[in-house]
Amino acid sequence: MLDENTFTLEKVSVVVDKFCTMTAEKVFYWSYIANCVFNAFFSYTAIMLNSITIHAIRKTMSLPKPLKALLLSLAVSDLGVGLLVQPLHMFCHGGGTKC
Repeated sequence: MLDENTFTLEKVSVVVDKFCTMTAEKVFYWSYIANCVFNAFFSYTAIMLNSITIHAIRKTMSLPKPLKALLLSLAVSDLGVGLLVQPLHMFCHGGGTKC
């Protein structure tokens, strides 16, 4: 005897039809939204942490000059990625524009 909580093939096919009918535009839209959220988060993280790193390296006097220059150049280049590259990536690849 089947009650209302029993899964039948018809119920399963209705659920599958309902959730598996996303068009390519919807998939692209949601992947773009997820990409923008991740890029915004990582851009903010890169800006904040590299700014703190640059400040800490400049205040530290015990580091040898070559090591200090290497670490500063790495932090500045990573800061540039957070300030320019990631926001431009979100802007250029959004809405189907080509940069």
